[in-house]
Amino acid sequence: CLPACLPIFLHNHMISRTNGAFFFLCYVVYVTYLIATAGEKTTNAQASSAPSAPAISATMHRMGPV
Repeated sequence: CLPACLPIFLHNHMISRTNGAFFFLCYVVYVTYLIATAGEKTTNAQASSAPSAPAISATMHRMGPV
């Protein structure tokens, strides 16, 4: 966090247009990275977990008819 705030601390606690554009660009890149990797994490978690269909059918079977 400190390296990102360093330009603010060095310039009298003010953000210039250039620094603001840089911070905004970093934010856009970070959000794009989160969106791009969100599907991979979900896919990997689903692939490594046990199939959920037998657990759901076993639960439905124990509940009986509604």
